[in-house]
Amino acid sequence: MPGWGVAVVPEMVARTAVTPVGMRLLEPGDLRRTISVVRRTDETAPAADAFRALLRGAFGRAQQA
Repeated sequence: MPGWGVAVVPEMVARTAVTPVGMRLLEPGDLRRTISVVRRTDETAPAADAFRALLRGAFGRAQQA
């Protein structure tokens, strides 16, 4: 159908769409992704600390190197 499209995206992306979208969940599988954050060791900005805390809360465990 003209004007229609299909995409496979993570659920967290589909749920934040600014336009109405239809969603169909796929069966769970072994799909994984890694989300990394790099920071300067001398970073002291409160906003940066808050952003890292937000990421840890949204995505679970955090590994610090």
